[in-house]
Amino acid sequence: MKNPLDELLKGCPPLRPESSFSGLNMDESAVLSFAASDQELSICKMSVRATVQCMVVLGMVWPAAKVTSNKVDQFPKFLKVVRGASVSMRCTFPLFQDTPDVYWWKRGEESFLEPDSRKRFNVKKGSSSFGVLNASVADSGMYYCKVKHQESIGDGSGSQLTVYVPPTPLKIVPIERISATTLKLECKTAAFYPEHLGISWLRDGVEILSGIETVKNKSAEGLYEVSSFLEEVQTAPEKVVYTCLASHISLLVPASVSYIVNQGKERLVISASAAQNSMRAMP
Repeated sequence: MKNPLDELLKGCPPLRPESSFSGLNMDESAVLSFAASDQELSICKMSVRATVQCMVVLGMVWPAAKVTSNKVDQFPKFLKVVRGASVSMRCTFPLFQDTPDVYWWKRGEESFLEPDSRKRFNVKKGSSSFGVLNASVADSGMYYCKVKHQESIGDGSGSQLTVYVPPTPLKIVPIERISATTLKLECKTAAFYPEHLGISWLRDGVEILSGIETVKNKSAEGLYEVSSFLEEVQTAPEKVVYTCLASHISLLVPASVSYIVNQGKERLVISASAAQNSMRAMP
């Protein structure tokens, strides 16, 4: 393959052996080994430089030119998915002549990630992608892309992955009565992640602000469960609807479950009806 620089220099006068076009940032094939007068050399050098600049602007850079930058861009910065979904992230880097070595790693781990039944890697000119199938809570964390080309190393800025687990379904469990007029209910969530969750009680649509105790536990898998206890003195003989609401980042609207308490002359009848809301579709 002909070097385009040689073609450009055909009309130039000979140069001195020690002369070269150092400002053109070409490889050794661009170094000239001829001789000429300083004035002729200067005119020819300016002409070739202008031609090369035009070729760069038009994208006509020949393989002999060197890529000196190793800037790595990584995106997206934040990823949020529900457990069981698939997720992917990417990084981009300069178009090298040959394919560079690309590694993905997770903060806190001592080695680079390797392909397995759930991890997928792809590298092509100028970009790389990393994907996780059937994401679990353990996959949550910060991931980085590292690109190595010859002696140059570039790192991505990182992608923070959070895997959500919704607290549904909720359920209400009646607790044995303390007295004939005192009712105690327990609202229990399913295991969820991340930790923050809001829980509240309503009586006939009005929030209850007293008589509530909430307990949070963490499982060995890193998931959380909440039990909220409501203790209420029954004063009204008519039907009362108690509702437990749970707010979590994985839900579009709070999840809810309701108990209907009918107090008759002879016995207390408790019936349950649950209304669970759809999980959030993560972006």
